[in-house]
Amino acid sequence: MRFTVIWDVSALNELARIWNNARDQQAVADAADLIDQILRIRADKVGQDFGTFRMHTVAPLTVVFKVIVPDQAVRVLDVWRSA
Repeated sequence: MRFTVIWDVSALNELARIWNNARDQQAVADAADLIDQILRIRADKVGQDFGTFRMHTVAPLTVVFKVIVPDQAVRVLDVWRSA
């Protein structure tokens, strides 16, 4: 199943802030791109399950997202720089 990945505005703003402050901007951009690719293809199978939410890390980023199977969509709710 393929999913449409939708980033909440607050998550996009945080991603922009992380990227702007990063010394390794390419690594942040690459991680965000890979997260999008993974969530498009396997959102219902990756990351840790927290009830209605899931969390997945692609260093240096971690995202919290919700899979909406009937709509074939994934909603990224939050992102932060992981250690």
